[in-house]
Amino acid sequence: MKKTRLYAILAVVLTLTLILSACGGAATPAPAPTEAPAAAEPTAAEAPTATPAPAPTDTPAEEAMAEPTEAPTEAPVAEEPVATLKIWADDTRTPILLGLADDFLAEYGVKLEVEDLGVVQDIRSQAIIAIPAGEGPDIFVGVHDWLGALIESGLVAPIDLGDKNDEFVQSALDAFTYTDGQLYGLPYATENLGFFYNTDLVPEPPTTWDEVLEIGRQLQDEGKVQYALAVSTGPLYNALPIQTAFGGYIFGVDDNGAWNPNDVGLDSEGEVSAVAWMTNA
Repeated sequence: MKKTRLYAILAVVLTLTLILSACGGAATPAPAPTEAPAAAEPTAAEAPTATPAPAPTDTPAEEAMAEPTEAPTEAPVAEEPVATLKIWADDTRTPILLGLADDFLAEYGVKLEVEDLGVVQDIRSQAIIAIPAGEGPDIFVGVHDWLGALIESGLVAPIDLGDKNDEFVQSALDAFTYTDGQLYGLPYATENLGFFYNTDLVPEPPTTWDEVLEIGRQLQDEGKVQYALAVSTGPLYNALPIQTAFGGYIFGVDDNGAWNPNDVGLDSEGEVSAVAWMTNA
């Protein structure tokens, strides 16, 4: 799981490692050890004259039994990181990335410098200012619908997943693919929409939107519900399942499989039918 979330980081890490390896000079050979000087031969000395032995004194047991102290050992010197990756994240992802930092440093020799920018939407506004000034991050957390403005402003670069491409859901990769067919972000999560129903009122789930509306209207007539159908407010994609069920769409796709801004489907027959159905519901 950890590797999947950090493939984008790994790609940069590998590049940095190769660059540093290429720039580093050959290792300097260690000097050959020198031989220790030979011990000097003892010289003859005159025999000492006998002297009276001093009277014995009492020696404390602690002194007599004292154990020799071990020679102090030097602490190992930690290796310096070969590179640093500066990452901007929100308050949700920052603790996760910080939790990976030690393992990442130990395995790749790269230090993760993670900065918590709070709300994810604040990252984009700060990136637009900082990146052109050369003060932005190497990697930042963001939403796929930021890509258009960021790419056109030259603030992000494409990435190549290589043989890791098949490890990701294709729809998630498509969301980060621009009109030039290149991938500009590494998806780590997708948001899914769900359909909820009250089993006390609807024992068996409907299988078509027409059934949904029929059951909803019946419950509404019986005074058991206020609305026959309720759709979450907010972004338009909350109603996307209904739109696509009628053949509607927002943008078409080009030959590269990327969204085509020249093919807007808001006035398509399917989209009109979907909006009419929701209006009448």
